[in-house]
Amino acid sequence: MYTKQQKQAILATYRETLGSLTETCKAHKLSRSTFCEWCKKDPEFAAAVEETKEAFLDFAESALVERMRAGDTTAIIFALKTRGKQRGWSEKAELEVDLTSKGKPIRYADIMPHS
Repeated sequence: MYTKQQKQAILATYRETLGSLTETCKAHKLSRSTFCEWCKKDPEFAAAVEETKEAFLDFAESALVERMRAGDTTAIIFALKTRGKQRGWSEKAELEVDLTSKGKPIRYADIMPHS
């Protein structure tokens, strides 16, 4: 059984590795399944994991913005393709499909021919 202090140390490693589950588990000789189980059963632990994931995204977005400010064309195009889709910055069309019939889900048996 792990103590609250041990879990806090594990979370600190998780933050330091920018959310690398492999590195964190390896550093603490912890199984991935135990880490994942804590995420399911310990709301405080799960919240800290989610906060780390958000911090990772903030870090990556900040790095992308810095590359864009430096004039990196690839970074600019990437940002436009991912965040500028609604303005036409996409190379593929996206299609939204409603798989319901009169507000009810369509069952596989309803659309497949009978043998």
